[in-house]
Amino acid sequence: MIFLKKLNQVNKEKLFKTIFFISLIIVTFNSLSYFFEKYVEGDRYIFFDLPLNYCAGKLFSNNISPYGFGLGKAPLIECVNNVIKGDWGMPVYIYSPIFLELLSVISKLDFNTLKKIWYFITVLSIFSIIFFSYKILPLKNLKKFVPLIFFFSFGGIFVSALLSGNISILGYALICISLIFLHRKKLNIFSYFIIFLSLIKPHFFVFLLVGFFVYGNEYIKKLIFSLICIFFLYFVFFLLNTDIFFDFFNAIRATNTSEWFFSFNSTFGLMGIINNIPRIFNNPELNIYFSGGPSILNNIIWLSLISFIFLGFIYFRLSLKIKDLNDYNKSKLIALGTILVILINPNITSYDFLIFIPSVFYLVNEVDISYKFKYFIMILFILIQDINFPFFVASLIYFLVIISIIKNYDILNLNKK
Repeated sequence: MIFLKKLNQVNKEKLFKTIFFISLIIVTFNSLSYFFEKYVEGDRYIFFDLPLNYCAGKLFSNNISPYGFGLGKAPLIECVNNVIKGDWGMPVYIYSPIFLELLSVISKLDFNTLKKIWYFITVLSIFSIIFFSYKILPLKNLKKFVPLIFFFSFGGIFVSALLSGNISILGYALICISLIFLHRKKLNIFSYFIIFLSLIKPHFFVFLLVGFFVYGNEYIKKLIFSLICIFFLYFVFFLLNTDIFFDFFNAIRATNTSEWFFSFNSTFGLMGIINNIPRIFNNPELNIYFSGGPSILNNIIWLSLISFIFLGFIYFRLSLKIKDLNDYNKSKLIALGTILVILINPNITSYDFLIFIPSVFYLVNEVDISYKFKYFIMILFILIQDINFPFFVASLIYFLVIISIIKNYDILNLNKK
């Protein structure tokens, strides 16, 4: 403490920055060691979601539904195992039937060729997300560290997402591009991007709320029009291929069953946390066990919390009195908006945080708090490896926003002169 008092503010900031950098290097080394152990020397499969989508397209092109859940229930299992020449486990396809049209074309390629193409797409997606950060959400004092921050903060969820081979990697890269257009007030182009992406993964439509979050009532008409377009396109495809859509609905319904929960047990997202709460009270010594899992009560709790979050989201934006919606303020609203829409997603996986990481680091850098506290928070982002921590951070940011409304405090400095 005496040592810190003797340092001036510039040197103190350099000290905290050095501590942050050392923490980042340690975590980077640890994450790289894990990667080599599990993927290079071990038996982990890189791009494990890629054969799933590849086989879904192959089955669909042969008029076979790729949907189905459970051992022996889906023809997808045999196809995937043949592609990887091993045991994938229990693959499940739950993406949009519309996306199957595109996958059926891609599946005509040789799988090894597709894998090489996906390497290129992954690299391109990484550059798109980093470019988005530099252009819209710049980290002024940490520019040199941006790639390391993205790859290795929050337990390396960015790297986990890239290694998954999930289509969401490309999806979030395109969302980043759409947000650049949003920042430039190209509202139609932004809306077209989100409409297209919603045809691949329906829950992507929530990013339309970011448009409202930035431009308020000015975006309402385009928001309503975009939602109508998404509904209309799904309805048309439903009429053209009713059977496959019913299979899709059944697959989505299966994600809220005990069978799904005990097979995959994702703890990301609000729904996953609610379903796992009973397990906290397990006590092997007293022979007390609670299984957890989906239930009607859990669904009601989730729906109530989501409604509360959504209404708070809308109320916060409507209560904002922004004197000058300049580029700087747009960036802050985009960052906050992307963090809040994550809370609405019931089941979040690692790739859903691809856009969260640049957003949360940017906000911490921009809020009106001391540099000591900023670096302390960012060091926590680097060192804490728990998979639920990003969701906890997103929830904390939401509650700080709600408190700022109650206290009438401009937490984002939107009207700072």
